[in-house]
Amino acid sequence: MITEPPGRPFLVIASAVTLLVFFWASYPFWHLESLLLTIFAGWVLWVYWLFRLGLAALNVSIAARLWRWLLPGFLAVAALLVLVTDAPFRVRFAVSKPSLEAYVKTVAENPERAHPCQWAGSYYACRPRPYSEEGPARNSVWFQVQDPLFGDDGGFLWMPSGEPVETMEERFRHLGGPWYGTVFTSSG
Repeated sequence: MITEPPGRPFLVIASAVTLLVFFWASYPFWHLESLLLTIFAGWVLWVYWLFRLGLAALNVSIAARLWRWLLPGFLAVAALLVLVTDAPFRVRFAVSKPSLEAYVKTVAENPERAHPCQWAGSYYACRPRPYSEEGPARNSVWFQVQDPLFGDDGGFLWMPSGEPVETMEERFRHLGGPWYGTVFTSSG
């Protein structure tokens, strides 16, 4: 059994870890915690797979089922390519963009009104407010998106004119057009 290629349980666990990593990668910024968990889980799965491969190579010929032995490696390489190209974020943001635009336009029309947390596309948007450097930027909307595991220290800034100014507490990532991804390192 241990000399057989990793079967369904291994592939199910590896797939679940990969999907969780893709979910975390679909936010504007990675959390340190998610990065560390990704590295740890990937390392554990990789070591387990190499251990099984080593035992099998000592006891049986792995050439007969080579494709099953190589499948986890191919999946890992494919997952790394997906992450390097930022595909989870790009896809989720593109799918959510029309709803996000409707959300920010609603908030921009009446910024003084309290807006409850709500789904804007596939992001759960909360606490919208005008972006302010030295006073609110005209028609800008800054809001947090909630990650069920790590809270809501990231979000989006919609700023149709001007550019945000990075500080020690705030980092921005230009996403195209008036959109910026942001990390809040203070409760601001």
